[in-house]
Amino acid sequence: MKTALNPSRLKFRSQRSVRPCLRTTRRRRLPPVEAYTPERVAEFLLTNTVDAADYSRAVKLVRDMGLNPAEINHVKPAGVP
Repeated sequence: MKTALNPSRLKFRSQRSVRPCLRTTRRRRLPPVEAYTPERVAEFLLTNTVDAADYSRAVKLVRDMGLNPAEINHVKPAGVP
């Protein structure tokens, strides 16, 4: 069962054109993809810890990545020296 097109809602490309332009929305551009460097990933791991045990696990992960946690700019959780 075909539905009839409502002629009052059709947009035409020009006065000469008989074919309606059915594309009424613009294509949206996607935001650029951010590629994280290993230092940025290490910063995320170290900053998003909540306690001392979690921080020690993050330090181990950062060392396994081949980075020095002391050289990464991050915020330590409360209670971690």
